[in-house]
Amino acid sequence: MGRRNNNKRQKRSCNKSTEALHEDKDRISDLPDEILFHILSFLSTMDVVKTGVLSRRWEHLWTNVQTFWFCGPSRFDEEEIGKFVSSVTQTLFFIESNNIQRFTLKDCVLSARSPKSMNEKEAKRTKELCLHVDKWIRLLVRKNVEGLNLCFSGGCKYQGSVGCCYKLPCHLLFNDTIKSLYLNTCIIDAVRPIQWRSLTKLHLHNIVLSDQLIQNILNGSPLLNLLSLIYCKGISNLSITSSNLRKLHLCISRTSSMVKLSVPNVQTLACIGDIAKYNVIDVSSLVNVRVGYFLGKIDSSYQTIVKRFLENIRNARSFEISTCCIQIADFQHKNIAHCKAKCNMLQQWSFTLSRPTVLV
Repeated sequence: MGRRNNNKRQKRSCNKSTEALHEDKDRISDLPDEILFHILSFLSTMDVVKTGVLSRRWEHLWTNVQTFWFCGPSRFDEEEIGKFVSSVTQTLFFIESNNIQRFTLKDCVLSARSPKSMNEKEAKRTKELCLHVDKWIRLLVRKNVEGLNLCFSGGCKYQGSVGCCYKLPCHLLFNDTIKSLYLNTCIIDAVRPIQWRSLTKLHLHNIVLSDQLIQNILNGSPLLNLLSLIYCKGISNLSITSSNLRKLHLCISRTSSMVKLSVPNVQTLACIGDIAKYNVIDVSSLVNVRVGYFLGKIDSSYQTIVKRFLENIRNARSFEISTCCIQIADFQHKNIAHCKAKCNMLQQWSFTLSRPTVLV
């Protein structure tokens, strides 16, 4: 009798353990939608769509996500582009959410060669791809997109030479919902007025600008708090008087012209690239500064350039300088010492730049 009772208890115990195991087998699916959407936001959209086969709970879940991340075709090939366009178009067609938090289009190849060397077939393919992107943006605008990241490539060498670029459609220049905008290798119409009433963060990378175009952007973006210009050409006078813009990040290449910098209300300033190209006029509200030099060899002539630059930003309380700058002869001993009294924090930092990083 004792053995039978023990066997029964063991069976009940095993059954309970098995039931508990089945109940706990899919705890992720029991999480609230908000948490699942947050988890899915870390995946590429193609991987998010694949979750629809996991179970009934997941079958239509992906159609309500609010964050999208697409990596463009790796080759400017007709078949590759066709698959990419089809996947993006179909995904956006099934999306039910009317409030898109973020849409990212990364490394979208617009051409295999520069515009001048493209044949008729390649030019037609590029034009068709740009038209598809126009349609996607129009749909995103209707769905009140808040963050838009457009990163294109093709037909140009890195570090500032603009080749085949995507031209922003007119309907994107007037928008009241976008809060964060990142544009890489695009063309912005310098003539048309710009109205981005909700925009707080703007990152422009490898874009041909002008002083007038920058002023159009600033005038049409009253809430802009952060402006990042990485390898952008065509600017000679950057004068910003907006009281809202507090963060400015610049990266100027050696081939660019000198830039006059008058930003009396900016509190955080990053100056990367060729320090000789920065002509600092007014940075009277400066609190945090980051300075980095990484273009070509460093020679003794930069002692004077760096010293003059430091004198212009000496009122900053927090100062970071790249180790590359510190390698300038006698720089660490003579020039840094003269700013220590004004700085609460002095850091040396190093970086290797394959692609410019956006400082947030």
